[in-house]
Formats: sequence, C-alpha cells, structure tokens
Amino acid sequence: MSFSDLMAQLQQEYILALPLRIQSMNKHLNDSQYKILADEFHKLKGTGKTYGLPEISELAEIMEKICQNKTDFTSNTVKESLLLLEEICLLRMKKKTVNLSINPHFIKIKRLFEEAESKLKKK
Repeated sequence: MSFSDLMAQLQQEYILALPLRIQSMNKHLNDSQYKILADEFHKLKGTGKTYGLPEISELAEIMEKICQNKTDFTSNTVKESLLLLEEICLLRMKKKTVNLSINPHFIKIKRLFEEAESKLKKK
C-alpha cells in the first residue's frame, strides 16, 4: 500500500467517525458543557489538516475560541457549527471538496466570532 493510499484510507476512517463525534458534541451542547466542547473543537482543529480536511480545522479554530469565551450567542453558534460539520462530513463522504469562504453557515459563524472578538478587545 502506498503512502497516498494509506492517507486516503485514514481520511475515510476519520470522516466515517465524525457523525459519532458530532452526536457526542451535541450532547455536550445540550448539557451546556462548553469547556468540553472547547476541548473537542481543539482536537478537531489539530486533526482536520492532518487528515487533509483543512475546512474542519478552520471551523474548529473559531469554535474553540467561541466556546472558551462563552457569550449569549455561543449555544446557537455551536448548533450552527455542528450542522456545518455534518454538511462537511456528507460532502466528504461523496468525495467532494468544501469551500468555507462561500458557505453561508460558515460566513455567519465567522461574522459572529469577529463581532464577539471586537467586543472583547474593547473591554
């Protein structure tokens, strides 16, 4: 087995494991466990690029910070991000690429993050 074949297999296993991870994260959201969610997003941030899924790392980086700095919109933003992760997962299962810069869910999440970051800097 070549290195690229091995990486493709590992990427597929990672993608197939995502739905259970998302389900677990939804439970943490329902239980308002934002510290655990921040840790989970931190793990996704580190592993996404490793497995050739940079969009997961990009989303997770923002969501980790949102969960660490809980605001009034954190819960809705986490819900939105988990739906986006499901969408990424489905697209990647179909061997399609994902461009977050044009995804309306990601644009909304990024805008909320930037607004919250701006408010924190003013304090």
